Amino acid sequence: KLVRALTGIFTGDDHDHNGRIQRGVVVAVKTHFPSHTPEQIMDKPQLERISRAILLVRNPLEAIPSYHNFVYEQENGLLNHSTRAPVHAWIRWRNEFFDVEIQRWVNHIMWWIKRFPPQKQGALFLLPFEDLVADQTGVDTLRSMANHLASGGKDIASHMTPTERFPCIWEMFVKGNVPGEKARRHSHRSGGPSEYPYTQDQLNYTLESLQKLQQELGAGFPQLSSLLNRYMQDVEARKSALVALVAGQ
Repeated sequence: KLVRALTGIFTGDDHDHNGRIQRGVVVAVKTHFPSHTPEQIMDKPQLERISRAILLVRNPLEAIPSYHNFVYEQENGLLNHSTRAPVHAWIRWRNEFFDVEIQRWVNHIMWWIKRFPPQKQGALFLLPFEDLVADQTGVDTLRSMANHLASGGKDIASHMTPTERFPCIWEMFVKGNVPGEKARRHSHRSGGPSEYPYTQDQLNYTLESLQKLQQELGAGFPQLSSLLNRYMQDVEARKSALVALVAGQ
């Protein structure tokens, strides 16, 4: 919805639910590949022609619980984006799947950056989730994203929404705030905590995974390296908070 609001052109998804990819009338294709999408999904000839991408990246300590909320909704017959899982359900799932999910997060970023390396100027736009949803940086981040979309060709650039409408688009499609209605968070889920707990071992593994990713890809992609530094700082802060919590018990 956000990309369509910016460009005025339809989008699709990797399953081609609306049939528009087959007809070649989309400006972008949403995908979770390779994290939670079967490889054969990406075998469509139309998808092989994709030469540019927007890589949405979120702190793994927030992204993984968000994915678990989706799993919890599916397992309990709840509407998508309606419910945050209770802590006991999170801990049970986390202890079984955490290592796998961290590796999926790392592999996801590596796959897209290796497909669209920095040498391919302008092919990949790195979109930090935190910057997109933050009040201080949201509209500017949206503007940068729009510039990337517009650089895809004259057909796209000619359809772009006027920049003066970006603040309104950001409020509606990122924050979910509709004029005349009560303002709310970017997430519509209710219940559960706003931050889910981790063990020290899990935080240590996250830090090691982020460091290895930075060592492998960060040198050629300064923006990614800076973003990973932010995530590592958050991990360190959570480690310190957990030590303080244990010491106080």
